Formats: sequence, C-alpha cells, structure tokens
Amino acid sequence: MKVAYSKLLEKFSFVLLLPLILVQRKKSLTIRSILLVEPFQMGDVLSLTPLIEPLMKKYPAAKISVLTKPGSGAVLEYDSRIHKVYFADFPWSDHGEKKITPSRLFGCIHYVISIRKIGFDLGIDTRGDVRSQILLVLAGCRLRVGYLNYLHSNINLSGHLLTHYLIRSKYLHRYEWNVELLTCLEIENTAFMPVNFPSFLPANERLLSLKEMNTIVIHIGGGWIYRRWDETKWIELINFIKQQKEADILVMAGNGEKDVLQRIKSGIEASEKIHFKVTSLQELISYINQCSLFIGLDSGPMNLAVCLNKSVLGLFGPGDSTMWRPLNSKGKFIQRTENFPCSPCLQINCKFPRKNCMNEIEVKDVVEKLFVS
Repeated sequence: MKVAYSKLLEKFSFVLLLPLILVQRKKSLTIRSILLVEPFQMGDVLSLTPLIEPLMKKYPAAKISVLTKPGSGAVLEYDSRIHKVYFADFPWSDHGEKKITPSRLFGCIHYVISIRKIGFDLGIDTRGDVRSQILLVLAGCRLRVGYLNYLHSNINLSGHLLTHYLIRSKYLHRYEWNVELLTCLEIENTAFMPVNFPSFLPANERLLSLKEMNTIVIHIGGGWIYRRWDETKWIELINFIKQQKEADILVMAGNGEKDVLQRIKSGIEASEKIHFKVTSLQELISYINQCSLFIGLDSGPMNLAVCLNKSVLGLFGPGDSTMWRPLNSKGKFIQRTENFPCSPCLQINCKFPRKNCMNEIEVKDVVEKLFVS
C-alpha cells in the first residue's frame, strides 16, 4: 500500500463516514464490548493475544471479540478468553497475488456493517492500517485506537478516523509493538505473556499417541515458496535427530504442503518413532501443545508454539526476524541474510530466486543451535 494512496483514502473516508463518526461519539462511556481487527495471517492474529490480559484487567466487564479472516483467525476460537471471532473476506490480505474485485470488497463492507448492532465501545487496529481503521468506523466502534504509522514503514496517517492514536519510530517486535499501543488507554507496564490455549483432544479426530515432554514437532510449512527450506536439508536434519535423540518425531504440514511432506517422508528410513501427518487446525494445536521442542519456519505454527510457551527453533529467510523472532524465553532462531541487501524482504518477488536467503541456512547451523548453543 503506497503512502499517497493511504493518505488519500483516509481523507476521503473521513468525509464520507463523518455522519457515522459523529453519531458514535454520543454513545455511552462504559466499555463493555471490544473489537480487535487483524485481516492478515495466523502469526499476525496470534500477535494480538498479548493484548487480552491487560484489556481484561483494565475493563473486567468487557467482552473481547476479533474481526479477522477465515483460516488465519480460526485458531482464536480455542482461546476461551475471546468472546467471539467474526470472519470476513478481506480481499487486500490475500497471500501472494491479491484479487480485489468489487463483489469481494462490497461483501466485506456489508458484513462489517452488519455487526454494528453489537455496539462495540472500543475498537483497536495495531497495524496502523487505514483500511482496518475504516472497518472500525463501519463496525460502530465508539472509541477507535490505532497507530498513525503502518507497522515500521514510511506510511503515516493523520488520525482522522481514530479517537486515540500513537506514532512510534522505535523498532519493536510485533508483540511488543501491539502491546505498546495500549498506552493510549493508560495501560502501562505491560509485557509479553504466553497465550494459554486450552488443552483438548478433538472429539472426532484420532490423535497419534505421543510421549508428552519427549516429542519433537517439525513443521515444514511456510506461506511463501521462498520461506521454505530445501527438502533434502529437512531429510538430512530429521535423520540426524533420529540418530541423536531418544524422542518421538512428528513431521507435520498443512494441505498446501502435502506433496512436499510425502517427498520428505520417502527420504527417511521407516521408524516407529517418526510420524508424518497433514494436520487439521485442531490437530496442529494439540500436537504442539504436547511437544517438548518445535522446529519450523517463519510461520503461523511457529508463532503458535511461541504462544504455547514451547521450546522453539525458527528458521528465518526473507521474513523480518527483528519483528517476528520467537520472543519467549525458550525461543531461538537462525537467519543468514548478511549477503542479501534486500533483507528484510517485502515478500512480493524474490531478487535472488536461484540462491535465496533460505538456502544459506545449512543443516549444521540447525544442529549447532539444537545441540551446542
């Protein structure tokens, strides 16, 4: 999203939505319903979770809901602290090529307007995204809190659509960035806290019997092809771990990596200690909740493991590790972007597709992090 486009959209929307904004100012001052907006990926959605405890403490009578997109936000349905998750189709948050059609755009707007009847007292946009701030107005949020700058970019807004706002130049981890916004609501001294997802066994799905506290979960999935690690390196790493550690190893993937998982499986000698599985969301949460160590890419599952306060080793390529590294005390990560001036990458097109930054990570780097450091 370009700077000029963002500012123009903000001014146009303010004029168009001014009657709604004036009506919303007349509502009750009591905070009983809060709406958090995050239209993007699972990791982005999970980055909202450190806000929940401070908001519950500040507004104990309030119900907290989230407006997000299907798939990415479904994970929050397992967090008992969330009152409701509302799902909309945000055409601008497609991964990869964005297909913004009038029908999708108006469908999203119509859905958001339909939830105005809830009567949200407070709405929060942590991205500094003018599109999310428009949605806060359309959803009827009386108080609207957000950043004037879009994450750590050069896109700056004027705050026309917000009642409380903050601008920050200091570079922060995404979880810290989100929590920092709460200073607008006079919530101070907040710190990152792990999410306590409930442990559960899905009623209709049979889970593998794994040894809790002695299971290594490896998730090979990454949302963009240039975030993925070479299949032969996964094979070499899994074979090495199998020889070195007395542990169950569960290698997982989503539906989009089904073929990749099968090719990796074909390179591993069969063993009763190694399992391969394409997982549902319910299984993903359950298996990560059981594991003693999670190894994965810069992805939603890695962020889930962090939120569940597991030992995590993240493999980073084009992603911004300053913003997305495992922040919990048990988290480690590897990134080899010293020779890539394009880092951190915009993740639209790779400038070095034949020898990209993920290829710089070697098996020995991972082994050293696991067994030495």
